[in-house]
Amino acid sequence: MNVSSNLIPSLGEKVIHNAVLGYEIKKGIQRAIKQREMRFYSITKRAVMTVIENVYQSYGKYLEENK
Repeated sequence: MNVSSNLIPSLGEKVIHNAVLGYEIKKGIQRAIKQREMRFYSITKRAVMTVIENVYQSYGKYLEENK
């Protein structure tokens, strides 16, 4: 999986990539979000959590459209 964004620095991209890496996204993202909340400290923390939530929602839409 690759993540890219012009809105967040490369560290943020790594955090988001690692947040979803190794998790079964079909089972939800709450565990991944909880782990990031405990491990990631930055003024952009809420923005990163929002990106993870948006990735999950986009993936759900993708699955629905490509059944």
